Amino acid sequence: MAASLTQSNITPSWGCRDGGRATKRPPFSFVRLEARRSAISVRLVFIRIIKRPAGEAPEWVRDAWVGLVIPTEQTRPQVWSAFGVLSRPKGFVREWLALSTGRALKIEGYTVRAMQAIQLLSGQSPEAAHWWRTNCPSLLNRGAGLTFQTDECELVGDAPK
Repeated sequence: MAASLTQSNITPSWGCRDGGRATKRPPFSFVRLEARRSAISVRLVFIRIIKRPAGEAPEWVRDAWVGLVIPTEQTRPQVWSAFGVLSRPKGFVREWLALSTGRALKIEGYTVRAMQAIQLLSGQSPEAAHWWRTNCPSLLNRGAGLTFQTDECELVGDAPK
């Protein structure tokens, strides 16, 4: 059950160019609203990777995902615009241009939090997790995701078996 976002549970957060120190006035160029974590309830379900995922990572790295159970917030697959982990545009403007000109792939699947998935992968294959950390460090940023296509995984449900 997800709580609705209302004025009472939204707090302003201002971006600062001075290393994150608080300023008396928010800059005019950047204002975002963040919901307090306690105000939103998310139901996690799990997917199990059942075949080698498509992608740009070496085959041995992609093979390491098979059998892994990973949490996701999606209860059904969704269609996403996606880029390869190695060939994706670097930077917001380049990514936006690639999206707006139709250079992104449309894939249907489940998206998982990349940092959490790589951490789980390290328990099954430390070498594969090291490859991800070395070759795709941007995936370790908060909010980055990895999408597994519908035919590469199965929905496990509320708890891993």
